[in-house]
Amino acid sequence: MTFVCEICANTFKSDRGFKLHDKRHRGTGRFACCEKTFYTKQAFNRHRCSIHGVEKPFPCEQCGKKFSTKDDLNRHVRREAHLDNHNVEKNFACDMCEKRYRHRSSLSKHRSAKHRA
Repeated sequence: MTFVCEICANTFKSDRGFKLHDKRHRGTGRFACCEKTFYTKQAFNRHRCSIHGVEKPFPCEQCGKKFSTKDDLNRHVRREAHLDNHNVEKNFACDMCEKRYRHRSSLSKHRSAKHRA
């Protein structure tokens, strides 16, 4: 079954995804901070950790990197596969700071979040 947004015609495979999208159109998020509304607890927790310095309580057992949500940690573990991928070359360097990334998409996300570029 496919769900179609009546406002923008985006399509969704799940009712959950559709309902979350619909909340964004209506501006009816469950979590608020800094005059922003967050529609999921995960997004709210990411905001609190990255903007307000709230401790990230989910460390990776392999590399020690910490995450704001269990979902973020699990995504990291799946992505890195922990088959020595932490030692793979990071060929994508930020030209505004010292950060380096394995994936161009990670560098783009970093630039958007940290440098607003």
